[in-house]
Amino acid sequence: MMYAQYTYRLLLFACLLSKGVLAQHKLAQARPSQLKLPVVQLATWHQYRSDTLRLLWMPVRPARWQLYSQYGYRIERAERINNQLTPFTPVTASPLLPSSINPSTDVGALAAQQALTNTKPIGTDRTGSQDANQQSFQHLMVSLAAFRSHQTARSLGLGLIDPSARRNKQYVYRIYPLLPVAQKRYADTAIVTISTYRPSEQPVPPQLTAEGQERTVLLSWPARLISRQFVLYHIERSDDGKTFHRLTKAPLLYTDASVPVMNFQDSVSTNYRPYSYRLVGMNPFGEWITSPYVILGMGRDLTPPAAPFVETARHIGGKRVLLRWKQEPAEGDLRGFYVSRANALRGSYKRLLIRNGLTLLPKTERTFTDFDADLNGTNHYIVVAVDTAGNERPSIPAYVTMSDSIPPDPPTGLIARVDTARGVGYVTLRWRRNAERDIQGYKVFYAHNPDQAFSQRTNYTLTDSVFRDTITLRTLTRQIFYRVVAVDQHYNHSAFSKPLTVNRPDVVRPVAPLVTEIVNRETDVLVRWQTSPSEDVAAYRLYRREINSNWVLVQTFNRSELSTREYLDKNVQEGHSYAYSVQVVDNSGLESERSPSRTGRPIGSVYLVDMPVIQARYDEARKATYLTWTKSPAPYRIVIYRSQNNGPLLQVGAAESSRSGIYDTSLPQGRYAYVAKTVLASGRQSRLSEEIIVRIP
Repeated sequence: MMYAQYTYRLLLFACLLSKGVLAQHKLAQARPSQLKLPVVQLATWHQYRSDTLRLLWMPVRPARWQLYSQYGYRIERAERINNQLTPFTPVTASPLLPSSINPSTDVGALAAQQALTNTKPIGTDRTGSQDANQQSFQHLMVSLAAFRSHQTARSLGLGLIDPSARRNKQYVYRIYPLLPVAQKRYADTAIVTISTYRPSEQPVPPQLTAEGQERTVLLSWPARLISRQFVLYHIERSDDGKTFHRLTKAPLLYTDASVPVMNFQDSVSTNYRPYSYRLVGMNPFGEWITSPYVILGMGRDLTPPAAPFVETARHIGGKRVLLRWKQEPAEGDLRGFYVSRANALRGSYKRLLIRNGLTLLPKTERTFTDFDADLNGTNHYIVVAVDTAGNERPSIPAYVTMSDSIPPDPPTGLIARVDTARGVGYVTLRWRRNAERDIQGYKVFYAHNPDQAFSQRTNYTLTDSVFRDTITLRTLTRQIFYRVVAVDQHYNHSAFSKPLTVNRPDVVRPVAPLVTEIVNRETDVLVRWQTSPSEDVAAYRLYRREINSNWVLVQTFNRSELSTREYLDKNVQEGHSYAYSVQVVDNSGLESERSPSRTGRPIGSVYLVDMPVIQARYDEARKATYLTWTKSPAPYRIVIYRSQNNGPLLQVGAAESSRSGIYDTSLPQGRYAYVAKTVLASGRQSRLSEEIIVRIP
């Protein structure tokens, strides 16, 4: 049973080690060549006291701990002298490896020794998860055993006492595992800077915070803030303020780093009896430190009295409201009553004054008159019983109906918006909310003629200042009229608001225009159309499509462009046919049918757009002119023309697209001008190229 309880606490220790802050000390002014090993993270602690320098380290990851334990650690030390770092030298003659542990040590140390002797690689089969959990559990046992005893830490290869350390020095220690070359990528290095000019400061546990509860005292302390300074805790209590005894049978372990504080609840037999409490913490070197700060705590009465029962709550005229209640049973520690009022059932209740700034009624009182009730609002009351400890319990709220015959003001600011869908009109009616606090809601009325009686449109009182209505659109009456009435909490109705006129939307589609002419040009198409006879045209839309394709909107002509009657379409391709159609949109957003389409097609140019570019050079060895040209992407034939001494152009050669150049031979002395043109298989040809001159000496 004892071992099971111990191992359970080791499991809880996971959060402390894995989520702790692992501080790394920087080497000021140290050259990069002095630190050749990779610096990752090892958790380290150090202590210098009584001329003894202690080091403690712990790999954070369980797999790293298991790996490092196989090969041991190298501890090296350098000294900082005049702000310069001496070379690192080994502190021990051989690597630090785990050694046997004395059987007289605690169970945790023996369990740690057993974990070291029974380690095995993590499996990759279905049992891999269990192997990983076992490895983490072993790592936790070793960690806690090392913290409980520095001697055990040294036996586990996780601690060191440097016997050669001297006073008034500043040392820098380097701790890393001696891994083989194949495992070097897993190496971690810890750098620790220690000064021996004065002993290390020993933090003390902080003062506890005590919160009195019903026969219990809740004690709290900032465990996350001191998680690197203290590992385990005990709580001690004194009944007389002098002699303390421990309340915790086993040490307390901080396990949830997401919660900043740690709590302990002490049960006491009597409320309001003060006790003294203090915290005892164990540092990472196994030393138990008692806090010098003592806090007083006591249990408190948190049980409220019975709730009062309001028997009567009624309006007795003007702003006066009478309340009468009963209290059963009347406890001996009953102190009195508060009466509070709110303007809503779940609103903020405010205590009412009795006289001279007092709010507490005597415990014998069972009636109260409120002289300042809200005539224009709602009045909800509660009676609160209070005992001598300040515990309160309210009654069930009581609502008081106030007599009121004054109607509210008529609503103002009516506006409306009409939307249409599937031949139905949807009216959204809005108005300003009334300023009266006792407004219950509104009722909406309508008529087709403002001179006729208005009929109620709503079947219930609206609580919002928005109403949505549906209206028919295919009717001879083009307008509908609305009025709104306000209703207060006492069902007083206001006069009608001013009528609001709402125009019914137009549902008749406009007449389509007509495309009258298509003018086909070389590279574009000119479209002309006739206007729509509809009077409420808001826009024209020109559409285009290729054969067997969908219609595409080409251009929209809005109000400032309604006089436009033609459009030059340049976004067309030679050899393609296009259909054109025009549509109009009226002021209500209704669209006409598209006009009958007419087809256009760019004529295209007689000549090819691109003409060849030729180059010529005289070949002295062959006594000939070599001509080359730019190639066309389509199959072609190149035709070469020449003139001699400003004479007429004569064809001197032609070549297919497979050739890249030709020679013009047997030329006498003189000045020669060359031009060329490209001829496609379809017969289309380019214009003559730019002239190029060759002089033959």
